[in-house]
Amino acid sequence: MNKFSVLIIEDQLSATTKIVTAIGQHLVEYSLSVTRNIANALKHPESVNVVLWNVPSFTPEVEQQLVSLTQLYPDTPIVLVLSAEATRQEADLLKALKIAVKDYVTFSEAGLLILGRRLTDLKENWVNQQLLTTDSNTQALPPFPAKGGESDKFQPHFNDDTSSLAFQVTATDYQMLYRIIGTLSTPHDSPTIMKLVLQEYLKTLNLTQGRVIRFNLNKTKFNLVKINHGWPDISESLEKQPLDLQNDQIYDLIAHQQSPLIIEHMAAGWFVLGNISISIPPKTDFWLSENSRLALLIPLESRNGVAGAIVVELFEPSRVFSDREISLGGAVAHQLSMALSNVELYEAEYQRRQQSETLRDVAAVVSSSINLNEVLERVLDQLGRVIDYDSAAIHLIERNQRRVIAGRGFPNPKEIIGRTFAAKFDPNEPGSIVIHTRQPLLIGNVVQAYTSFHNPYDCLIKSWMGIPLIAHDQIIGLISIDHLQVNAYGQEEVDLTLAFANQVAIALENARLHELAVNRLEHELTIAQEIQQTLLPHVFPQIPGLEISGRILPARQVGGDFFHFFAVGGGNQLGVAIGDVSGKGIPAALYMAVAITAIDIQVRNDIMPGELMNRLNEALYDRLQENKMNIGLQVATFEPLVSPGASEEEPRGVLMTVASGGMIWPIGATERGCRLLPVSGLPIGALPSPDQVYEDDMFLLDPFTTIIFTSDGIVEAQNETGELFGFERLEATINEIISTRHAETVMNYIFEAAQKFIGKAEQHDDMTVVVVVKK
Repeated sequence: MNKFSVLIIEDQLSATTKIVTAIGQHLVEYSLSVTRNIANALKHPESVNVVLWNVPSFTPEVEQQLVSLTQLYPDTPIVLVLSAEATRQEADLLKALKIAVKDYVTFSEAGLLILGRRLTDLKENWVNQQLLTTDSNTQALPPFPAKGGESDKFQPHFNDDTSSLAFQVTATDYQMLYRIIGTLSTPHDSPTIMKLVLQEYLKTLNLTQGRVIRFNLNKTKFNLVKINHGWPDISESLEKQPLDLQNDQIYDLIAHQQSPLIIEHMAAGWFVLGNISISIPPKTDFWLSENSRLALLIPLESRNGVAGAIVVELFEPSRVFSDREISLGGAVAHQLSMALSNVELYEAEYQRRQQSETLRDVAAVVSSSINLNEVLERVLDQLGRVIDYDSAAIHLIERNQRRVIAGRGFPNPKEIIGRTFAAKFDPNEPGSIVIHTRQPLLIGNVVQAYTSFHNPYDCLIKSWMGIPLIAHDQIIGLISIDHLQVNAYGQEEVDLTLAFANQVAIALENARLHELAVNRLEHELTIAQEIQQTLLPHVFPQIPGLEISGRILPARQVGGDFFHFFAVGGGNQLGVAIGDVSGKGIPAALYMAVAITAIDIQVRNDIMPGELMNRLNEALYDRLQENKMNIGLQVATFEPLVSPGASEEEPRGVLMTVASGGMIWPIGATERGCRLLPVSGLPIGALPSPDQVYEDDMFLLDPFTTIIFTSDGIVEAQNETGELFGFERLEATINEIISTRHAETVMNYIFEAAQKFIGKAEQHDDMTVVVVVKK
């Protein structure tokens, strides 16, 4: 008796598998043919008992094809398997049923169950017809062979359209394909997918050794999953092994033929591929095992062509690959190729997102500082997150040259950093090409391409990539990236590094401009400091019976503390002014100069300290209020007192007259101890003249009395723990040195004590000390 036969027209293997599985639950023995499109079915009609066509939707073209199909199979029942969309097109369904369609079912679990039952009915009718026609010697389909015969295998035939392959299948093969589809429907990475699919294929072929080779053609690398001695025994993944596909004869044949190859591995060291003999042994270290006798290579296709192969090998002397095994391998390779392409698309999208996040992180890290040295270090640090490199350097354009200002990974960085290159275009220097074209440059073997790299510093570099740094549409330099391996980078690395360079170029330019501004400011501050120093006393007055010394230690290059000497009483009396302008830096320094000038303007021969400060407050109040500033000021005059009948060279004492506003009380000290002299008032500029009147306080100084004037920077100096130097330490320091009765020695000792106390902490305020010793 002949075998009941079914033709399925379906281009999706997953849908075909579901239909075949539904049929197998109702039909025990049957012959199945599958064609992947209607055009092929119409071009190559087959003798079958039922035609099944999976129709996604009705269109005029589908209607015309259905008419042609019914004409080609006039006596064969045609069953349509319809999607949900197609079943909603009722008018078209009725039209199709009128044409000659036997029946239709929906592509669903219930619909496929109905399909199986209807095919059972059709088979029973066919069997009955076969029994009736046997005695009349009616020739039907070819005889049904015994189980295990040749019809259990695929019997492939290629049509003119090689993309459509019709073949007979067994239930075991479709079960294997259904398992593969189930495996591919769950998330896996590429090596796992290759391993699982290869295991299923080897199991169906009853083989124990094979491999899947997957190339990444952009990176000239390959992934290799190899199964040895049964499944799942040994799996190895080599993802970073370099691959050279040039002059690889096996790859050339697969890429050219794009269909399965049978390779006979001869002991003599040459290969036979069908009718093609290769006398030069091809590269086989990852294609084949050394002791394989016969190998089947099935190409894996991608959007860019052949991107790998499934390789299975035979070692037995008598076994060969059947047409069924080859065709089944083609179906497996097709499913594997689609799955790997989907994984690659997902991984590419995931990688793009990761790269975007990395670039955002890089921009945030690099831009978080405006210190040029810190930015350079961060750029080189973050570059390693973006691309693998052996060494890298940052070049910036400076006037008429390009200079390497930072580097990483060089054996002797001092020999690289600081190297300069002429601004003029030099076609033999790749960095110059990058600068003048404003485009990235990638060189696979720079030593071979450019003689400028034939030097002890660069001779080991192979791959070289230059990426321009462009900020505000101006080329400011480049990043050069080196690798010791030839052809280590591709276009993907160029694009990613260019995106990185675009992120960091602005940060580099801002940091460089900041450094230039800082350098310019420091230069200006140095000049301001020199000018300010000219305003301070360099020669101390020589007054009989008095010894005078003073010094300022600014917190910055310039500050607001000052002291000043002037003469009153016909030149016989010493006037001392010590001041502290609110604020720091340039504004305070400017008002310090204003204060000194104003003092000189207001000084009169017979003026007293209180009257001088009242005049200063009246002259400066409006200006200080506009700028929200004030001036702490203390003015003292020293008048020698002469005993009756004594000569001027033998003064008995000194009368000190003091007026103060916003300053630390002066300290009077002798060997018996020291005490604060209570003089107070508000700073100059705090209140207008009618509301603020400065008065004089007078003190008689005995011989060997020392007066110390200080700014608040001394007592408010802080150490690393935030502790203040304070009045107690200041008095203790004075007591330790007062016995010297030497103005400069006392002054220096106070500064040393304060600086020792501060230690490594930052000095927050200017410090000023003026010492007057009554001899």
